[in-house]
Amino acid sequence: MAATNHPDISGAQSEPIRIDGLGEICPVPLLRLKRYRSAIRAGRTAILTTDHSCTVVSVEEYCAANGMRCAVEEAIPGVWEITVRAIGVNAEAEKED
Repeated sequence: MAATNHPDISGAQSEPIRIDGLGEICPVPLLRLKRYRSAIRAGRTAILTTDHSCTVVSVEEYCAANGMRCAVEEAIPGVWEITVRAIGVNAEAEKED
């Protein structure tokens, strides 16, 4: 399922946002992930699927710099699923405490 032009941040908190980055080279998958930053920081989980190894590094760096964490799994050889979550339930609120 490809990411849409207008991120849908509605829906159940338990439903992950799925971002299809297959066949796309950097920085396209990262830009698609960035569209969902607010939803992720509000508690949603995003799963980015990519077949471009540089995307894995880019997403790890982006998460480290933006209060998010990611877990990388090579689903099949040459295809990675990157699960992205905010650190804590609401990272913006945690900064104010």
